[in-house]
Amino acid sequence: MSGPIGPPAERMSAAAGGLSAAVRTHTGRVRRHNEDSWVLDPRRGLFAAIDGMGGSNAGEVAADLLRRALEETGRPHAGLRAGHQRIRDDAARNAARAGMGCVATAALVSGPVVRLAHVGDTRAWLVRDGGCEQLTRDHTVVAARQEAEALTEQQAEAQGGRHQVTRDIGTRAGGIDDWIDLAEASFGKGDLLVLCTDGLSDMVPGGEVVKLLTDARRRGDAPDVLVERLVDLALQRGGKDNVTVLAVRRTRAAGGGGRGRRLLTLAAVGGLAGFAASRLLPGPAATTPDDDDSAPPSAPAPAEPDDDDSVRTIPEPQPSPDEEPPP
Repeated sequence: MSGPIGPPAERMSAAAGGLSAAVRTHTGRVRRHNEDSWVLDPRRGLFAAIDGMGGSNAGEVAADLLRRALEETGRPHAGLRAGHQRIRDDAARNAARAGMGCVATAALVSGPVVRLAHVGDTRAWLVRDGGCEQLTRDHTVVAARQEAEALTEQQAEAQGGRHQVTRDIGTRAGGIDDWIDLAEASFGKGDLLVLCTDGLSDMVPGGEVVKLLTDARRRGDAPDVLVERLVDLALQRGGKDNVTVLAVRRTRAAGGGGRGRRLLTLAAVGGLAGFAASRLLPGPAATTPDDDDSAPPSAPAPAEPDDDDSVRTIPEPQPSPDEEPPP
Protein backbone atom coordinates (compact mmCIF):
# COMPACT_ATOMS: atom_id res chain seq x y z
CA MET A 1 0.00 0.00 0.00
CA SER A 2 1.38 3.41 -0.96
CA GLY A 3 0.54 6.78 0.54
CA PRO A 4 -0.37 7.76 4.10
CA ILE A 5 -2.65 5.65 6.26
CA GLY A 6 -5.39 7.31 8.27
CA PRO A 7 -7.93 10.07 7.64
CA PRO A 8 -7.06 12.21 4.60
CA ALA A 9 -7.27 15.33 6.79
CA GLU A 10 -8.82 16.52 10.05
CA ARG A 11 -11.16 18.92 8.27
CA MET A 12 -12.35 19.55 4.75
CA SER A 13 -15.07 21.57 3.04
CA ALA A 14 -16.02 21.51 -0.63
CA ALA A 15 -18.88 22.42 -2.94
CA ALA A 16 -19.81 21.31 -6.46
CA GLY A 17 -22.87 20.39 -8.49
CA GLY A 18 -25.34 22.00 -6.12
CA LEU A 19 -23.91 20.19 -3.10
CA SER A 20 -22.11 21.80 -0.18
CA ALA A 21 -20.25 19.39 2.12
CA ALA A 22 -17.89 19.32 5.07
CA VAL A 23 -16.23 16.74 7.28
CA ARG A 24 -14.36 16.80 10.56
CA THR A 25 -12.60 13.92 12.26
CA HIS A 26 -10.89 13.76 15.67
CA THR A 27 -8.92 11.12 17.54
CA GLY A 28 -10.96 11.77 20.68
CA ARG A 29 -9.77 12.14 24.26
CA VAL A 30 -8.96 8.48 24.98
CA ARG A 31 -7.62 6.77 21.85
CA ARG A 32 -4.02 7.24 20.75
CA HIS A 33 -4.68 6.79 17.04
CA ASN A 34 -7.47 7.78 14.70
CA GLU A 35 -8.74 4.69 12.86
CA ASP A 36 -11.63 6.55 11.21
CA SER A 37 -11.53 7.64 7.60
CA TRP A 38 -13.87 9.38 5.19
CA VAL A 39 -14.70 10.22 1.59
CA LEU A 40 -15.92 13.68 0.60
CA ASP A 41 -16.31 14.30 -3.14
CA PRO A 42 -19.25 16.57 -4.00
CA ARG A 43 -18.19 16.69 -7.66
CA ARG A 44 -19.08 13.00 -7.97
CA GLY A 45 -21.65 13.09 -5.15
CA LEU A 46 -19.68 10.45 -3.22
CA PHE A 47 -19.45 10.48 0.58
CA ALA A 48 -18.57 7.99 3.32
CA ALA A 49 -17.89 7.67 7.04
CA ILE A 50 -15.59 4.74 7.83
CA ASP A 51 -14.60 3.32 11.23
CA GLY A 52 -11.62 0.98 11.34
CA MET A 53 -11.81 -1.81 13.88
CA GLY A 54 -9.16 -4.14 15.18
CA GLY A 55 -7.10 -1.83 17.40
CA SER A 56 -3.54 -3.09 17.18
CA ASN A 57 -4.63 -5.29 14.26
CA ALA A 58 -4.48 -2.38 11.83
CA GLY A 59 -7.99 -0.97 11.87
CA GLU A 60 -6.64 2.20 10.26
CA VAL A 61 -5.27 0.11 7.37
CA ALA A 62 -8.66 -1.51 6.79
CA ALA A 63 -10.37 1.89 6.82
CA ASP A 64 -7.86 3.28 4.34
CA LEU A 65 -8.23 0.30 2.00
CA LEU A 66 -11.99 0.78 1.98
CA ARG A 67 -11.65 4.52 1.39
CA ARG A 68 -9.48 3.90 -1.65
CA ALA A 69 -11.88 1.26 -2.98
CA LEU A 70 -14.81 3.67 -2.69
CA GLU A 71 -12.89 6.45 -4.41
CA GLU A 72 -11.83 4.14 -7.25
CA THR A 73 -15.23 2.54 -7.87
CA GLY A 74 -17.22 5.70 -7.25
CA ARG A 75 -20.21 3.68 -6.00
CA PRO A 76 -21.19 2.73 -2.44
CA HIS A 77 -22.21 -0.90 -2.97
CA ALA A 78 -19.38 -1.74 -5.36
CA GLY A 79 -16.92 0.07 -3.12
CA LEU A 80 -17.89 -1.88 -0.01
CA ARG A 81 -17.64 -5.16 -1.89
CA ALA A 82 -14.26 -4.29 -3.40
CA GLY A 83 -12.96 -2.94 -0.11
CA HIS A 84 -13.92 -6.14 1.68
CA GLN A 85 -11.87 -8.22 -0.73
CA ARG A 86 -8.89 -5.85 -0.56
CA ILE A 87 -8.88 -6.02 3.23
CA ARG A 88 -9.05 -9.81 3.09
CA ASP A 89 -6.20 -9.97 0.59
CA ASP A 90 -4.00 -7.57 2.57
CA ALA A 91 -4.58 -9.46 5.82
CA ALA A 92 -3.66 -12.73 4.10
CA ARG A 93 -0.31 -11.23 3.07
CA ASN A 94 0.41 -9.65 6.46
CA ALA A 95 0.00 -11.88 9.51
CA ALA A 96 0.12 -8.88 11.86
CA ARG A 97 -3.06 -7.57 10.22
CA ALA A 98 -5.07 -10.77 10.53
CA GLY A 99 -8.59 -10.00 11.72
CA MET A 100 -8.58 -6.36 10.70
CA GLY A 101 -11.80 -4.88 9.40
CA CYS A 102 -13.99 -1.79 9.40
CA VAL A 103 -17.59 -0.62 9.30
CA ALA A 104 -18.94 2.09 7.02
CA THR A 105 -21.83 4.03 5.59
CA ALA A 106 -21.30 5.26 2.03
CA ALA A 107 -23.63 7.51 0.02
CA LEU A 108 -23.96 8.56 -3.60
CA VAL A 109 -26.04 11.61 -4.49
CA SER A 110 -27.26 11.30 -8.07
CA GLY A 111 -29.79 13.82 -9.30
CA PRO A 112 -32.66 14.11 -6.79
CA VAL A 113 -31.81 10.80 -5.10
CA VAL A 114 -29.29 9.63 -2.51
CA ARG A 115 -28.34 5.95 -2.38
CA LEU A 116 -26.55 4.36 0.57
CA ALA A 117 -24.69 1.15 1.33
CA HIS A 118 -24.14 0.34 4.99
CA VAL A 119 -22.46 -2.24 7.21
CA GLY A 120 -21.92 -1.94 10.98
CA ASP A 121 -22.63 0.86 13.45
CA THR A 122 -21.83 3.98 11.49
CA ARG A 123 -25.00 6.00 10.86
CA ALA A 124 -26.77 8.20 8.33
CA TRP A 125 -29.53 10.72 8.93
CA LEU A 126 -31.65 12.58 6.41
CA VAL A 127 -33.13 15.91 7.46
CA ARG A 128 -35.89 17.62 5.50
CA ASP A 129 -38.97 19.76 6.06
CA GLY A 130 -40.86 16.75 7.37
CA GLY A 131 -38.30 16.05 10.08
CA CYS A 132 -35.25 13.88 10.61
CA GLU A 133 -34.97 10.14 10.06
CA GLN A 134 -32.15 7.66 10.49
CA LEU A 135 -31.55 5.84 7.20
CA THR A 136 -29.36 3.11 8.66
CA ARG A 137 -29.78 0.51 11.34
CA ASP A 138 -26.95 -0.55 13.63
CA HIS A 139 -25.59 -4.06 13.13
CA THR A 140 -24.81 -4.54 16.81
CA VAL A 141 -25.72 -6.81 19.70
CA VAL A 142 -27.51 -3.89 21.35
CA ALA A 143 -29.64 -3.13 18.28
CA ALA A 144 -30.55 -6.80 17.85
CA ARG A 145 -31.53 -7.06 21.50
CA GLN A 146 -33.52 -3.83 21.33
CA GLU A 147 -35.51 -5.11 18.38
CA ALA A 148 -35.98 -8.69 19.60
CA GLU A 149 -37.07 -7.73 23.12
CA ALA A 150 -38.86 -4.44 22.31
CA LEU A 151 -36.52 -2.50 24.61
CA THR A 152 -35.58 1.15 24.60
CA GLU A 153 -32.05 1.95 23.48
CA GLN A 154 -31.07 2.69 27.08
CA GLN A 155 -32.49 -0.62 28.34
CA ALA A 156 -30.67 -2.60 25.66
CA GLU A 157 -27.37 -0.82 26.29
CA ALA A 158 -27.60 -1.49 30.02
CA GLN A 159 -27.09 -5.19 29.28
CA GLY A 160 -23.78 -4.56 27.48
CA GLY A 161 -22.62 -5.20 23.93
CA ARG A 162 -22.61 -1.64 22.64
CA HIS A 163 -19.33 -2.11 20.74
CA GLN A 164 -20.01 -5.63 19.55
CA VAL A 165 -20.92 -5.42 15.87
CA THR A 166 -22.57 -8.35 14.16
CA ARG A 167 -21.43 -7.38 10.64
CA ASP A 168 -18.26 -5.77 9.34
CA ILE A 169 -16.20 -5.33 6.20
CA GLY A 170 -13.06 -7.45 5.98
CA THR A 171 -13.22 -10.31 8.48
CA ARG A 172 -15.68 -12.65 6.79
CA ALA A 173 -14.48 -15.27 4.31
CA GLY A 174 -16.24 -15.02 0.95
CA GLY A 175 -18.52 -12.16 -0.04
CA ILE A 176 -20.61 -9.79 2.08
CA ASP A 177 -23.58 -9.04 -0.18
CA ASP A 178 -26.00 -10.39 2.42
CA TRP A 179 -24.39 -8.14 5.06
CA ILE A 180 -24.84 -4.90 3.13
CA ASP A 181 -27.99 -2.83 3.72
CA LEU A 182 -29.00 -0.58 0.83
CA ALA A 183 -31.15 2.52 1.21
CA GLU A 184 -32.51 5.06 -1.23
CA ALA A 185 -34.20 8.40 -0.54
CA SER A 186 -35.21 11.55 -2.37
CA PHE A 187 -32.79 14.41 -1.70
CA GLY A 188 -34.15 17.84 -2.53
CA LYS A 189 -33.09 21.46 -2.23
CA GLY A 190 -32.32 22.36 1.39
CA ASP A 191 -32.19 18.74 2.52
CA LEU A 192 -29.34 17.67 4.76
CA LEU A 193 -27.53 14.32 4.84
CA VAL A 194 -25.32 13.53 7.83
CA LEU A 195 -22.98 10.53 8.20
CA CYS A 196 -21.03 9.68 11.35
CA THR A 197 -18.99 7.05 13.13
CA ASP A 198 -20.01 5.74 16.53
CA GLY A 199 -17.74 8.25 18.23
CA LEU A 200 -20.71 10.62 17.91
CA SER A 201 -23.62 8.24 18.48
CA ASP A 202 -21.99 6.70 21.57
CA MET A 203 -21.56 10.12 23.21
CA VAL A 204 -24.76 11.86 22.10
CA PRO A 205 -28.15 10.07 22.41
CA GLY A 206 -30.08 9.57 19.19
CA GLY A 207 -32.96 11.80 20.24
CA GLU A 208 -30.59 14.65 20.93
CA VAL A 209 -28.88 14.19 17.57
CA VAL A 210 -32.24 14.36 15.82
CA LYS A 211 -33.09 17.65 17.55
CA LEU A 212 -29.67 19.13 16.76
CA LEU A 213 -29.98 18.19 13.09
CA THR A 214 -33.56 19.40 12.80
CA ASP A 215 -32.61 22.75 14.34
CA ALA A 216 -29.56 23.01 12.06
CA ARG A 217 -31.68 22.55 8.95
CA ARG A 218 -34.27 25.05 10.16
CA ARG A 219 -31.53 27.65 10.74
CA GLY A 220 -29.82 26.82 7.46
CA ASP A 221 -26.48 26.05 9.14
CA ALA A 222 -23.60 25.49 6.75
CA PRO A 223 -22.17 21.95 6.76
CA ASP A 224 -18.83 23.09 8.20
CA VAL A 225 -20.58 24.78 11.12
CA LEU A 226 -22.67 21.69 11.80
CA VAL A 227 -19.80 19.16 11.79
CA GLU A 228 -17.73 21.37 14.10
CA ARG A 229 -20.64 21.61 16.55
CA LEU A 230 -21.30 17.86 16.59
CA VAL A 231 -17.67 16.80 16.98
CA ASP A 232 -17.14 19.39 19.73
CA LEU A 233 -20.19 18.03 21.53
CA ALA A 234 -18.87 14.45 21.37
CA LEU A 235 -15.56 15.64 22.80
CA GLN A 236 -17.30 17.57 25.57
CA ARG A 237 -19.20 14.40 26.52
CA GLY A 238 -15.96 12.47 26.95
CA GLY A 239 -14.68 11.70 23.45
CA LYS A 240 -14.12 8.04 24.30
CA ASP A 241 -13.62 7.02 20.67
CA ASN A 242 -12.50 8.46 17.36
CA VAL A 243 -15.28 10.63 16.01
CA THR A 244 -16.03 11.60 12.41
CA VAL A 245 -19.01 13.62 11.18
CA LEU A 246 -19.77 14.48 7.54
CA ALA A 247 -22.61 16.74 6.39
CA VAL A 248 -23.99 17.36 2.89
CA ARG A 249 -26.56 20.01 1.99
CA ARG A 250 -28.26 20.34 -1.37
CA THR A 251 -28.11 24.01 -2.25
CA ARG A 252 -30.15 23.94 -5.45
CA ALA A 253 -32.79 21.70 -6.97
CA ALA A 254 -31.60 18.72 -9.00
CA GLY A 255 -33.03 17.76 -12.37
CA GLY A 256 -35.14 14.63 -12.81
CA GLY A 257 -37.95 13.20 -10.76
CA GLY A 258 -37.44 11.72 -7.34
CA ARG A 259 -38.59 8.19 -6.72
CA GLY A 260 -39.53 8.60 -3.09
CA ARG A 261 -38.05 6.91 -0.07
CA ARG A 262 -37.49 3.22 0.33
CA LEU A 263 -35.18 0.96 2.30
CA LEU A 264 -33.77 -2.12 0.62
CA THR A 265 -31.63 -4.94 1.93
CA LEU A 266 -29.89 -7.79 0.16
CA ALA A 267 -30.72 -10.23 2.95
CA ALA A 268 -34.04 -11.22 4.49
CA VAL A 269 -34.30 -9.48 7.85
CA GLY A 270 -36.96 -9.00 10.48
CA GLY A 271 -38.55 -5.86 11.86
CA LEU A 272 -36.53 -2.68 11.65
CA ALA A 273 -36.75 -0.50 14.73
CA GLY A 274 -36.49 3.21 14.02
CA PHE A 275 -37.57 3.01 10.38
CA ALA A 276 -41.25 3.83 10.61
CA ALA A 277 -40.96 6.23 7.67
CA SER A 278 -39.21 3.71 5.40
CA ARG A 279 -40.31 0.41 3.88
CA LEU A 280 -38.31 -2.77 4.30
CA LEU A 281 -38.26 -5.11 1.34
CA PRO A 282 -36.93 -8.51 2.49
CA GLY A 283 -35.62 -10.93 -0.09
CA PRO A 284 -32.92 -13.48 -0.77
CA ALA A 285 -29.28 -12.50 -0.93
CA ALA A 286 -28.44 -11.00 -4.29
CA THR A 287 -25.64 -12.55 -6.32
CA THR A 288 -23.81 -11.56 -9.45
CA PRO A 289 -21.49 -13.59 -11.66
CA ASP A 290 -18.39 -12.25 -9.93
CA ASP A 291 -19.59 -13.13 -6.42
CA ASP A 292 -17.45 -15.72 -4.67
CA ASP A 293 -19.74 -18.02 -2.76
CA SER A 294 -17.40 -20.98 -2.75
CA ALA A 295 -15.80 -20.26 0.59
CA PRO A 296 -18.09 -20.65 3.62
CA PRO A 297 -18.16 -17.81 6.15
CA SER A 298 -15.57 -18.23 8.87
CA ALA A 299 -16.59 -17.96 12.52
CA PRO A 300 -15.80 -14.46 13.81
CA ALA A 301 -13.37 -14.11 16.67
CA PRO A 302 -14.86 -13.79 20.18
CA ALA A 303 -15.76 -10.29 21.25
CA GLU A 304 -13.67 -8.38 23.74
CA PRO A 305 -15.03 -6.12 26.51
CA ASP A 306 -16.93 -3.03 25.45
CA ASP A 307 -14.02 -0.63 25.99
CA ASP A 308 -11.64 -2.63 23.77
CA ASP A 309 -11.91 -2.39 19.99
CA SER A 310 -9.34 -5.15 19.32
CA VAL A 311 -12.04 -7.51 17.99
CA ARG A 312 -15.70 -6.63 18.07
CA THR A 313 -17.58 -8.71 15.52
CA ILE A 314 -19.71 -11.56 16.80
CA PRO A 315 -22.31 -13.74 15.06
CA GLU A 316 -25.63 -12.06 14.35
CA PRO A 317 -28.46 -13.56 16.43
CA GLN A 318 -30.55 -16.06 14.49
CA PRO A 319 -34.24 -16.88 15.11
CA SER A 320 -35.01 -20.20 16.76
CA PRO A 321 -36.69 -22.94 14.67
CA ASP A 322 -40.00 -22.28 16.44
CA GLU A 323 -40.10 -18.60 15.53
CA GLU A 324 -42.29 -17.36 12.72
CA PRO A 325 -40.39 -15.83 9.78
CA PRO A 326 -40.72 -12.05 9.45
CA PRO A 327 -43.68 -10.88 7.41
